[in-house]
Amino acid sequence: MNRLTWATKAFAVRRGGPILIVVIAAAVLVAQQVSAGPQLSAPHRRRQLLAPFGHRQRGRHRAGELLGAAGRTCAQQSPAPVALLGRLAPGHSAAELSATGYDVAALMVPRQDMVITGTVARAAVAAAVTGPLVVIHAPVTPVSAVQQPVTGAGVQAPEAPMPPDPVFALRRNPALQATGYLYAQSSDPNLRSCNYQLTDSPGAQALLRPAVAALLAQGLVTQAQLDAGSTTYMIGEDPLESGHELITVLLAKPAYVGDVSVLSPDPAHPSPSDPVPSVSQTLTPVVASVDRATGQVESVGYGNWYLGQ
Repeated sequence: MNRLTWATKAFAVRRGGPILIVVIAAAVLVAQQVSAGPQLSAPHRRRQLLAPFGHRQRGRHRAGELLGAAGRTCAQQSPAPVALLGRLAPGHSAAELSATGYDVAALMVPRQDMVITGTVARAAVAAAVTGPLVVIHAPVTPVSAVQQPVTGAGVQAPEAPMPPDPVFALRRNPALQATGYLYAQSSDPNLRSCNYQLTDSPGAQALLRPAVAALLAQGLVTQAQLDAGSTTYMIGEDPLESGHELITVLLAKPAYVGDVSVLSPDPAHPSPSDPVPSVSQTLTPVVASVDRATGQVESVGYGNWYLGQ
């Protein structure tokens, strides 16, 4: 018997009233509902998916805000994966991955070649890849293809199982020489930051300075964009190039004006069915690959981090 049950029964016996047990139980339920927080309306739930580090961060964050949740700091949490990257094996092409159902695009590209999800055919995007480095987005596996929940009278359906991590299958794919996730934060304690501006990590700042200088020199960003309150930064190991960090300057465009989607056909009379911009329409990753040991910027461009999103 746990302490709460024992205390409840003891209190009831002393006071001699079963009604008191009901009152106490009701109070506990109310407290649980309050602690769970407000329930968001459908548009607000959909808007949560557009947080700067993608779909795995709960809630909306302002630039410079700490990345903690559920009472834990980001240093105590596993960093969220941002993109799945791959290096094509010699003699193989992105079209081979595309033919098996994957979205594939070049890892870093000029601005005009960025992939906006849903605007270009998958095969055409893959055919445009000329280099060996790619971003891969695996299609979502339907629940029926994994395990179909069985229900019956009075039987609650179990939670749908998570689809398998695509990286395991891709590591066995002959078209790829290497693959791995780019994460939102570095695992190096000297570079790991818990802040969207990287201001709490001197090591991250030391790599960010030459990266930003290179992006400005190449005209990939402007100082006004860097100074905007919506611009955020992240640094994570390059899974394809040992000793290199990928530094991302994330330029954001609003998905909503007030509570109205920017894609609403009639902003004066918004509807819950109004289309919502995709992540790839609202976030533009500008990327620099930096040698961790020397601080040398190796390459710059626009990253297709949000391919398929």
